[in-house]
Amino acid sequence: MLANNNDQRTFQTEANNANNNNDDDEDGATILDDGLSTIDDEQNDPYRYPGSGMTSAQAAALRSDAQHYHCFTSSLLLITFMISVIVASVRYFGNPQILSGESISNGSNGGGGGLGDLWGNAAREKINAARFKSTLEYLISRDVSLPSTLSAEANSGLFGKSYTPQYQAALWMARYDPYRISIPSPTESSREDGPFKQRYALAVLYFATGGTDRWTHKMDFLSGLHECMWVNQFEVNGIANIMWFGVFCDGEPDMMDTAEDVFWGGKRTVTGISLPPNNNMFGSLPPEIRHLKYLKALHISREPTLFGTIPFQYSALKHLGLLALMDTSLSGPIPREFGRLKKLELLMLQGNQLTADTTQEDLDFLQDMTSLTSIKLDDNTQIIGTLPNKTLSNLKNLKVLSLPNCGFYGPLPSGMSMLTELAALNLEENSFTGGIDMIMGLTNLQVIYLENNMFDGTFNDTHFGELTDLIRLDVSNNQFKGAVPRQLFNLSSLVVVDMSLNNMTLELPSEEYFSSLNGPPSNLEFLSLHSNTMMGTIPAG
Repeated sequence: MLANNNDQRTFQTEANNANNNNDDDEDGATILDDGLSTIDDEQNDPYRYPGSGMTSAQAAALRSDAQHYHCFTSSLLLITFMISVIVASVRYFGNPQILSGESISNGSNGGGGGLGDLWGNAAREKINAARFKSTLEYLISRDVSLPSTLSAEANSGLFGKSYTPQYQAALWMARYDPYRISIPSPTESSREDGPFKQRYALAVLYFATGGTDRWTHKMDFLSGLHECMWVNQFEVNGIANIMWFGVFCDGEPDMMDTAEDVFWGGKRTVTGISLPPNNNMFGSLPPEIRHLKYLKALHISREPTLFGTIPFQYSALKHLGLLALMDTSLSGPIPREFGRLKKLELLMLQGNQLTADTTQEDLDFLQDMTSLTSIKLDDNTQIIGTLPNKTLSNLKNLKVLSLPNCGFYGPLPSGMSMLTELAALNLEENSFTGGIDMIMGLTNLQVIYLENNMFDGTFNDTHFGELTDLIRLDVSNNQFKGAVPRQLFNLSSLVVVDMSLNNMTLELPSEEYFSSLNGPPSNLEFLSLHSNTMMGTIPAG
């Protein structure tokens, strides 16, 4: 800048000589610094600056330029460093914030987490980035999740605030899961498919229902343990009984992590999910549960902030025997596709906001579910219509039919007479009309609750006489007519009878009738006949 190349070499040589003779030796100073420091002392030396004729003002200007250069380069280095820190911080604090702090391992098996990631462990970052890319490719190409749930557009929020449960689960499995499960090929089926889908489906359930920051009990979900060990025992209501909640498998999971342990058919196949009640779940049920192909039981209850619909994809769970989604805020229809669940025995959907209209054949799919032994749709007030005759007549294994506080109306169908295994019938709080003769031959009935309807049939002495196992009978607050059936008092198993609030003319059997009974002694503990027209004498004793 100040001379040509030869002059510059002369400048450096002379500067070095001057530095050796300078009494004010400055440790660590650069050649540029030494050169500038001598300008004031020997500014007109022709050997140092041949032909320059540099003045003190010029030297001061040159020193000022050098200082500005130092400030600029220092600022540039600082800005570069801060940008690197910000990028690393977003990468570290952004992605993990969508995960549970408990689930991110700081060890070598974690694949991410810890200070090593913060300062950019290049090798691990490269591996994790490749795992994450492979995970997304597999999930999309094999239709494990909808592409829209894994797209960049759907997951573009700062610090993960808008990340979908599917994206969070994929990110966790690729980067932060200490288990480091193998990622299957996106193009070829392999034995890794099942174990990967199994763990992924459970992770999606966790994120979709607020497991990160809402669940009261996490049951080791998203730990480094195999998913078959995501289970804890609980004391129920302070009593001695111990119940297990979490993930259940087809056997006790062994502790070895060999490849053979995770293949289907071993001891590590998920067959049940039963989560503790009132666990503060928040969100909706994800369709990915369908990938738990050997699931036999799904049980969730008392979760008022569990919203959304029941995914129709659960119809793929061909081994499902129990579906219990009770006392939640689930809404919408019961999927008609559930007719494919040929092994389902217990359908327990009470206490929700489900909808159906039997006049639109919304419940006709039940006729294909011939393994059903229990149907409970209690307190779904938007399930309306008449009881479908053909549907009920096909359910010959049904033992429990519980439909209280719904929107059913009209007469009971004749097909109910085919439910010969029925032990409990609860139709209270509806708008049923007509008589109940079609249930009089169901000799296995133990409980009958028909209160608060508009039944208007007529009783006679033969009614209930064949129901020798009957324990509880409540037909109160209807419009029944006739007399108290005498056969009731000959049922030794009967404990409760409530026939109040009807239009019956209650001519009680005579005392001679009671004394003539030869059967076992009565176990009757409660008898209510009020708000009827009563005639006769109540026997003493």
